[in-house]
Amino acid sequence: MKIAYDKRVDIKQPFSPTLVRFVSNVAYLAIGVGIFSHMGAKYSYGLVAKSIAMPDLEQLNYGGADVWLFMGFALLIIAQIFKRGIEIQDEHDLTV
Repeated sequence: MKIAYDKRVDIKQPFSPTLVRFVSNVAYLAIGVGIFSHMGAKYSYGLVAKSIAMPDLEQLNYGGADVWLFMGFALLIIAQIFKRGIEIQDEHDLTV
């Protein structure tokens, strides 16, 4: 979000290394949240199996690890598309 605020994203040339880095970082963050959420859910199920009283996963907000992981991998694909866009844009700039 800070990138848009700093106006580093140019509408004329949307494929920039800054944007690729930003999307990649958000993707890694989403994957990390997904892994942490999945591990928390597994740990919670393990505590319930040991007869320890635990609230539901919905109350702990551990559900939805699959959504975070899907979003993270989708953002990684988008980052790779942007990276390829940078390569094509550089080739176009050199040929013109």
